[in-house]
Amino acid sequence: MVINYGEVDKIYELVNSLKDRLEIEEMYGYYREKLKDYKLDKESLQKLIDRFEGDEKLKFQCGIAMSALINNSPCNDIELELTRPWNYLAMCNTKNVDIIGDVDSWVGAYSKGGTLNIRGNAKYYLGTYMENGEITIYGYVDRESTGYAMKGGKITVMNDIPCCGIMMSGGKIIVKGNANSEVGLGMKGGCIVIEGNGGNFLGKNMRGGNIIAKRAGYGIGDGMTGGNIFIEELDPEQIYMDRFFYHIVVDREGLPKHIYDEIRVRSCIDLMCKISKNAKGNIFLGKPGNAKLIYEKGKLKL
Repeated sequence: MVINYGEVDKIYELVNSLKDRLEIEEMYGYYREKLKDYKLDKESLQKLIDRFEGDEKLKFQCGIAMSALINNSPCNDIELELTRPWNYLAMCNTKNVDIIGDVDSWVGAYSKGGTLNIRGNAKYYLGTYMENGEITIYGYVDRESTGYAMKGGKITVMNDIPCCGIMMSGGKIIVKGNANSEVGLGMKGGCIVIEGNGGNFLGKNMRGGNIIAKRAGYGIGDGMTGGNIFIEELDPEQIYMDRFFYHIVVDREGLPKHIYDEIRVRSCIDLMCKISKNAKGNIFLGKPGNAKLIYEKGKLKL
């Protein structure tokens, strides 16, 4: 269906007519039902984006209504260009959506399938409660909670991220850059791959699943009760200088360098495990398939 600007205004008024305070999923269901007769093509969806963008009053409803219209569309491949960040766009997504511009919060939430490419930045709760499909963001994520409580699907972040995978139970998150802290906090399942530094308190309160990071800071596995953490490399100098640790005193005189470095690395692991109080899962040094178990269910294995 190709709509004219009169139809655009009609849809706008319908979206504006919702006065009740509904939960997010209820609001999506409401708009999916009310807008079910609108099977819009890509050009018509962009017209609506342009019409809604200037209305701050409908900042939250517009994204949810647009999500319903996107899923109602007969087009499988949809490209949308934004001039301001949107909330709740591509919610419950089943299409292949390409977004050019920055987005705000809850984008790609409850995704059921399809793909979502975001060629810009995002804020809170990207892909939260995701069930299936793929999300790729090429910009930066400003806040934590990417993949919060996700159950399935895949999220790829092409840059650094503050945190991700909190309370996730399934699916996979890949971060091409570094993370800040508490990646995988309370996660129950699924897999997180940090190709850079996993940050501090990696896998905190983790109950299941796998986390793989090239490096990590202090507090690995703090409070974890299950799951596996793989650290490909340890940086003794970084940990040695960290203010959370006592200095490691090793008399280097008379020791070959490789023995000295081995002592330093083992000492660093020991200190990290002491910081990671009550860690009951498994911590490995190396890549999966070729990793050395260094900490098993609360006991240092070196």
